[in-house]
Amino acid sequence: MNFVEDEILEAAITTVDGEVLFESRFKPAYTKEWPGAQRVNGISPEDVEDAPEIIDKIGEMAALLQNAEIVVAYNGKQFDIPFLGKYGIKLRPDAVIDDPMLYGAVVYGELCGEDVYYKWKRLAVLADYLGYKGANWHDAAADCIATAYVWRRLQEPDMIEKYNENLAKLDEIISP
Repeated sequence: MNFVEDEILEAAITTVDGEVLFESRFKPAYTKEWPGAQRVNGISPEDVEDAPEIIDKIGEMAALLQNAEIVVAYNGKQFDIPFLGKYGIKLRPDAVIDDPMLYGAVVYGELCGEDVYYKWKRLAVLADYLGYKGANWHDAAADCIATAYVWRRLQEPDMIEKYNENLAKLDEIISP
C-alpha cells in the first residue's frame, strides 16, 4: 500500500466488544481501478460507484476516534493509523495504539529464521489459532470484530502466561 497514492475503499470502527459503530465503503476521489487491492478485498469499482467519498464521512470517523484513549487496530501502527492521518484524522497525543498483531505473534510462537523474532501472523491465522469462528475476511467490519476478539482473548490469563513463556524461550535463545 502506498499512503500517498492509494485511497481507502472501506472502513469500520467497532468497540472492543465487537459492536459496530461505523461502517462504510467509499468511492475513491482519484483512483479508477485497483486490481491488486480488488484481488484481496473483493471490492470492485462497481461496488463503490454510488458510495460516498471518504471526505463525506471523515467527520463521523474522526468524532469516534479523536477522543479515544485506546485504539485497537491489527497492524494499526504500520497501516491503519498512518492511512487515517492522510485524511486528517489525528488521535489524542496520549492515545494508546494497541496492536494485537505484535503480541499475538509472541503468543503464536513461530520463530522467524535466524533473525530470532516471532513471525507476525495474518489476522485470519491468529484469530483461528485463538478459537475465533467466522469472518468475511477483508471486510472492514468483520476484520474489526475479529480484531476485537483477538485483543480480548490475548488479555486472558492463559494467553498472558503463553506470552511470558514464549518471551522466556526467546531470551534463552538470545542469551544462552
